[in-house]
Amino acid sequence: MAYLTKEHINEQEEAIFALRDIVWGKEKSDIFKTIWGWLFKNNPFKPHNLSCILALNNSAGLVAYNLYIFAPLKIYNETIIARWSGDIAVHPLHKGEGLKILAKSLDVPCYPCIAFPNNKGMAFSRLIKAKNIYIKSRICILDMPGTLRIKLKNKFISYFLGHAYNLFIACWPRIKTEAKDITIENIVYFDDRFDKFWQAVSCDYPIIITRTQKYLNWRFAEGPFKYRILAATRNGNISGYVVLRISEKGALKKGLIVDIFAGANDEKCLDKLLQAALSYFKENKCHAAGCMLLTNKKAYYRALRRNGILIPWSGSYFAGYGKDEKQTAAITKWDDWFLTLSDSDIELWN
Repeated sequence: MAYLTKEHINEQEEAIFALRDIVWGKEKSDIFKTIWGWLFKNNPFKPHNLSCILALNNSAGLVAYNLYIFAPLKIYNETIIARWSGDIAVHPLHKGEGLKILAKSLDVPCYPCIAFPNNKGMAFSRLIKAKNIYIKSRICILDMPGTLRIKLKNKFISYFLGHAYNLFIACWPRIKTEAKDITIENIVYFDDRFDKFWQAVSCDYPIIITRTQKYLNWRFAEGPFKYRILAATRNGNISGYVVLRISEKGALKKGLIVDIFAGANDEKCLDKLLQAALSYFKENKCHAAGCMLLTNKKAYYRALRRNGILIPWSGSYFAGYGKDEKQTAAITKWDDWFLTLSDSDIELWN
């Protein structure tokens, strides 16, 4: 078992792809090949002395691996490189090796380690006494008749139930916020204004992946996925932004609010961003819009409710552990976290 150097990763790239094909199937493997170089191998935040992959080889070749995503994490007054457990694959004929590689991952000298674990990952998280929290997504149905037609395949029932829902949403009490001083810009790149914005508001967020210009451009502008990025400005200065993507699975078209960020109490800005996001999804005939968020900033949840994004939907467990009890205690103060769908690889598989 060893950390693969860049040279060894290049040599074993085909073996890595082949193992993932076997474990996860071709569709997810195609996505993996798309994000592999950008998210894992060439991640600009990777410490120079560490690899993105812990690999286990035997006489049969590569039988298991664990991949890491590195990202700058602000924990109170300190910014360190955190390690996301991004992907694990174990050959079905060598299932016993999965626990070995996960146990070995504890020795990787980069903490804290955080993850959105699947069921098997949750079992290991409990084994090592990692702390976890369940984060629910919230959705807004934009086209209930169309959604029901896909789900129920009965156009008459879909019509009546769908329009009853639309009437309920139309009557949902909303307090409109005035935000005439805010302008929404469509951007493709995060400029220097975003560093100034981050410096101005970051103190309101105790534990958060840093939203600096460098990080935002890597995450949203330089990767293989195409995002709609909307920036909110006041007098030319950044007040917040929202990042959107449209996901299509079969006939169902879903709008994803991948990331949304503003001043902790800037409800007018959050409202304006969410209104622009929903308008974009409606223009593109999305059936629903979804947002996953962990924060204790009530302004976000009030803005979501006002804009109809209020139906609890499926969620994910979020787990973390530190290099020692002190760090683990700090990073598992869940009320201090700010976390969105963008902060690991979870959104990329949707």
